[in-house]
Amino acid sequence: MTRHTGTISLPKLMIFGCALWALLGVTTVAGAQEPEIVVEVDRDKVYVGESIIYQLTLNHVENPSAPDLSSFKNFTVEFLGEQSLNSQQITIINGRRSEVIRRGMMYQYRLTPTDSSTTEIPAPTADVNGQTLTGRSVPISVIAPSDQNIALLQMSCDQTSVFLMRPFTVTLKVLIKRLPDEISDRSPLSVQDRSPVRLVIPWLDDQNLPTGLDPQVEWREILQPMMQTSRRGFREDPDGFQINNIGTTSISFFGRETTVFKPTPKPVDQTDDEGNVVQYFEYTFERTFTASKPGSYSLGPVNLKGTFGTEIKNGRLAGEEVYAVSDTLKIEAKSAPLANRPGSYIGVIGQNFVANASLAPSEGRVGDPMTLMVRISGSGHIDDAVPPSIGDIEGMNAKFRTYDATIDSQQNAKVFTYSLRPLTTEVTEFPAIPVSYFDPIKEDYVTIQTAAIPVSIQEARELSGADIVSSAGATKPADPLLQATSGGIFANHSSLESLKATSFSLKHWAGIWATMLSTFAIVSLGMKRQQRLHADPAFVRRKAARLNAANTLKSLQPGSDDKALLDTINDAIKGLIADFTGNASAGMTSSDAVNHLAAAGINHELQQRTRQFMDQCDAARYGASLNSPSELITICKTLVTDLGAALEKQC
Repeated sequence: MTRHTGTISLPKLMIFGCALWALLGVTTVAGAQEPEIVVEVDRDKVYVGESIIYQLTLNHVENPSAPDLSSFKNFTVEFLGEQSLNSQQITIINGRRSEVIRRGMMYQYRLTPTDSSTTEIPAPTADVNGQTLTGRSVPISVIAPSDQNIALLQMSCDQTSVFLMRPFTVTLKVLIKRLPDEISDRSPLSVQDRSPVRLVIPWLDDQNLPTGLDPQVEWREILQPMMQTSRRGFREDPDGFQINNIGTTSISFFGRETTVFKPTPKPVDQTDDEGNVVQYFEYTFERTFTASKPGSYSLGPVNLKGTFGTEIKNGRLAGEEVYAVSDTLKIEAKSAPLANRPGSYIGVIGQNFVANASLAPSEGRVGDPMTLMVRISGSGHIDDAVPPSIGDIEGMNAKFRTYDATIDSQQNAKVFTYSLRPLTTEVTEFPAIPVSYFDPIKEDYVTIQTAAIPVSIQEARELSGADIVSSAGATKPADPLLQATSGGIFANHSSLESLKATSFSLKHWAGIWATMLSTFAIVSLGMKRQQRLHADPAFVRRKAARLNAANTLKSLQPGSDDKALLDTINDAIKGLIADFTGNASAGMTSSDAVNHLAAAGINHELQQRTRQFMDQCDAARYGASLNSPSELITICKTLVTDLGAALEKQC
């Protein structure tokens, strides 16, 4: 058998190597594509006030960040959204496999040039992994509106400086020159041969309104009565304006449908720069706003673009394309003035506000807690309302101790809730509360008042030790556990025989050893149990509870400050209950204490003693009469002793 050995000629080897190198080279280039910014625009020729769709793609970027357009000084920049381009596509055609990988993010903007001298869109930049990428700049042509008298835009406002929440109305008048004499009775908006006149009114688009500017009605309510729809090829061409791209164009069975808007026209005359009287049809758009935040607001510009009939040539109407831009309106919104501002002003601006107050309970004793609720409601800006300063009411601080209010927001209303305590019985009503707001229509402050609330306050009841610590019932003397002998160690023995040594017994000693072993086992188990208990924080806390309370009571001195004395008493009682029941002492009220005692199984009588004493100490802070310091200390120590014993038994 003859065996042939295959060999590869040098030319074939070289061809194979080159192909392999080319393949590897392509793969390397594909795998090492550099990050880049791809810039695209939908057009490069616009009028001032028209917009360009500007699209940036950060390509071959793993973790892109938004591009920087801070150098776009001559453009109004509006961000439209972003879209991830991370994708991987594999296709196999005729056995050949291809793979396309996209990694990055696409960002889209609307650019509106503000200056006709602008010749390019600047180059954007983006920070990618510490490296700054720069895209390309785009040359554009920005055309300034030409001087013409065919279509005029006149925008005005009935007020250019307003107080917050005062309505103001913006008016746009669109003047379209009448058609030539032969057809002057026809609407100049009905002769467009390709598309209706396009009108962009930013303040009729809620998404383009500045933050803090609130329309009184929706744009739909303004445009709905003006809406007209016609079909090209079935009826006459559309007669009206296409506004903010709201008018839709679609293909139907009857032809092309176009939605346009047409206010009722009004014939007017205008004198041009050369002194000639020009006849126009005037179309008016209006919208009323209020400002809820102070500052300067810009409205506009409005722009118009369309082809209008201007003359009759060879029996046919000839037209001219017109682009017009209005001026921008500036509106200044002001806060309530400082001049003549009353002290009862609560930061509310609007009209027809009312104030109501309620007090619960309206009867009680000196030092008892009460809750005051004040509700302010009306039409206007109420978000920044602050609670009325009831402490500034004359005589309030001598009659009531008040605390800062909480605030609850409701629709067109604010509710302020105060905590207070009466300090004297010489009060028969809670006084009226003055509340001031600013009326932007009157341009002046208005003060309203809540109604006075009748109250009945009695003296705080003085509690004696007998009231708080009930006398314990008579207890039977305990049976003596040991009876002493009066005669000494030999008093009960009549002879020495009774003291003689006993004889040795194995059974007796076996019992002793068994007892000792049993005792050792019991002690060992007890020690292990104690070790486990001492490793339990709750057990350690309960074990130290009475000692902690005793240490707290050591600082009680009859001559100390009343507030310090009451604080120490509260700390002792609340700390004792908290340590035994495993709760927090901070913020514990008398009701909380009773609940914890009830959960621990403490009897009802001791629960009520604790509640009464804690309530008495709480009331004493606010002017209620106290027992003498020495009586108070005695009552406290007795209560702590009884509580400690009961809690130790139950816990």
